[in-house]
Amino acid sequence: MNEQPHPERVRLLPWRIPWWVTDTALVGLMTFGLIGRRFVDNAADGTIEWVATAVAVVVILGRRRYPIPALGLGLVTTVIVVAIAEQPSVIMLAVLIALFNVATRYRGRTALVAGVGTTIVFASLGAPMPAAFVGHGSPMNTLSDE
Repeated sequence: MNEQPHPERVRLLPWRIPWWVTDTALVGLMTFGLIGRRFVDNAADGTIEWVATAVAVVVILGRRRYPIPALGLGLVTTVIVVAIAEQPSVIMLAVLIALFNVATRYRGRTALVAGVGTTIVFASLGAPMPAAFVGHGSPMNTLSDE
């Protein structure tokens, strides 16, 4: 008949990438983003950014073995970091990666609750948009000038 392969058996690449290579690349990109930000924004890195990056590394490294606690830790840290720094942080990327792990590991209600919960938390943060996304004629620009 017309049987579809099971999603766990479908591979995008003909070889398997070891887990430690993926995790090392993700941790490296997060750390590089934190260090590289000082050269782009000409701003000093605060303690909260370093704490957010450290927690993001913990979330990335713990997401395979403990996906739901890693997602919870990331969400709580995201709320705290955005409340203190009043801007998005690298922890948000780690939360999305942890959410992907929850969605692929768990089925049905658990994945749906995790996705809706993450969406509600991200939407309730009210983090301002980066200046690169706000143009001169944008309504967002006129609101921020008041």
